[in-house]
Amino acid sequence: MLYDKYIMHKELILDWLKEHKSSTLPAWLNRNQQIKNWVLQQTSQYTTKNIMESVYIILNGEQPICEFNNPKQFNTFDLGYRKGCILGNKCKCVSNLRMKGLKTTLQKKYGVDNINNIPGITEKRQTTMLERHGVPFASQSALIKEKSKITNNNKSNEEILKSNQKRKQTYIEKYGVEHHMKLQSQQDKVFATNLKKYNAKVPMQNADICKKTKETYAARYQTIKNIEDIESLLKDPKYASLINPSTTFTPDVLLNLQKGFPELASKLSRITSLEFLEGGKSLTASEQKILGPIYNWRGTTVSALNEKLNEAKKYISNQQQMEEVYYPGFKELKPQFDAIYEQSGKVPSVPNDVGGGGQTYQLNQIIDRGGKRYRVIGGSADDPDIEEVK
Repeated sequence: MLYDKYIMHKELILDWLKEHKSSTLPAWLNRNQQIKNWVLQQTSQYTTKNIMESVYIILNGEQPICEFNNPKQFNTFDLGYRKGCILGNKCKCVSNLRMKGLKTTLQKKYGVDNINNIPGITEKRQTTMLERHGVPFASQSALIKEKSKITNNNKSNEEILKSNQKRKQTYIEKYGVEHHMKLQSQQDKVFATNLKKYNAKVPMQNADICKKTKETYAARYQTIKNIEDIESLLKDPKYASLINPSTTFTPDVLLNLQKGFPELASKLSRITSLEFLEGGKSLTASEQKILGPIYNWRGTTVSALNEKLNEAKKYISNQQQMEEVYYPGFKELKPQFDAIYEQSGKVPSVPNDVGGGGQTYQLNQIIDRGGKRYRVIGGSADDPDIEEVK
C-alpha cells in the first residue's frame, strides 16, 4: 500500500514536470497539500533547503550528504547538488571525486586506471626531467633537493608531529594499520628490494650498512654528550654570563670561554672535536636541523639556549632508543661508552658483534630488546619472528 502510494505520488509529480517548467512545481504542490505533505514526510530525516530539494531527492535518489556525512550544497532543481560538500577541499569526498573522475578519464582514453600505467609515460617523464633539470628523477636534482630541505627545515616540531599523526590516521583508514611496514605485502616488497640491492633480506645483514648504522649510533652518542657538556657549563653563572643577545655566533662564545677559563680546555675540546664534526655528517637531515642551537647561538639568552638544547637532546635520545630496540646489543653498549667517555672524552667504535651483522638466533630463544623480553617463534636464524614474553 505504501509502495503504491509512493509510485502514484512520484508519477503525478513527473507528469506535471513533463508539461510544465520546474519553477511552477512549488505552486502546484501548494495546491496539492496531500502530495506536498507526502514529499516532506519522505525527506524528513534530512535538513533540506526548500521543497524543491526534497522533490529532487525523491526523483533522483541522491543523498543530500557526502560519504563522510557532511551536507552537500544544493544549487537548483535542474542543476541538482554541487560536487563534493559544503566543506569543499577540507573534506576527503572532494579528492575522492577527483580520483574517480581521473580514473574514468584514463580508462576512457588509455584503457588504464593509473597514469603510471600509460605506455611510454615513464620514458616521457624522464625525458622532460632531463631537459629541464639534467637528471631523470626529481630526487636527483640538487635544486629540488635544496628546496625540499629548506621546506623541511622550516617546519616546527609541532608541525612535524601533526604531520606524523595525520599520516598514521590515513594509514589506519586505508589499510587498517598505522604504518605501511606492518603490511605483509609491503614487507615482502622490501625484502625483495633488499635482496636485490644488498644481497640480504635485512640491510643490517649487509656489512657496509651495518658499519654505517654503528657509526651513526656512535655519532649520536657523541652529540648527546656534547650537549650535556654545554648544559653543565650553563649552570655556572660565570659561564652563563657569556651567553646573551649581543653574542654573534658559537665560535665567539667558545673563544671567550677558552681565554677566560683555561681550566675548561679539555671540555671545550670535546665540544669542538673533529670526531663530532665528522660524526655529525652521519646524522639525518632532521637531526642536523635540531642541532642548530649548538652552532647558532646568535642573539639568544641562556634560558632559550637551555630550552633548545634540551629539546635537541630529547630528540636525538629518542633516535638512540629506537636503534637500541631494533638492533641487539646497542642498549647494553651504553654503560661501556659512558665509562670510556668519562675517562678519555672520546667515543669508542661499536664492536663487530653488536648491532647485527652475523648474529643468529635459535627457536624459543629469549632475547631482550628495549627493556622487554621476547621469544623467537620462527623466521630465519638471522631475521627471527618474535613475540613478547608476558
